Amino acid sequence: MVPFKLNELEIYDGEIHYQDDYSTPKVDLYFSELGASATNLSNAARQER
Repeated sequence: MVPFKLNELEIYDGEIHYQDDYSTPKVDLYFSELGASATNLSNAARQER
């Protein structure tokens, strides 16, 4: 996987729909009008100081 870094991520009026037909009971979740903000996201390993 290629390392990346996002300085800022913002979501306005977002939606998430999650379904799991294999669980008991079945799961069907829906979220709307979501807002989120995140900073300094990365998948790179931390460097020791």
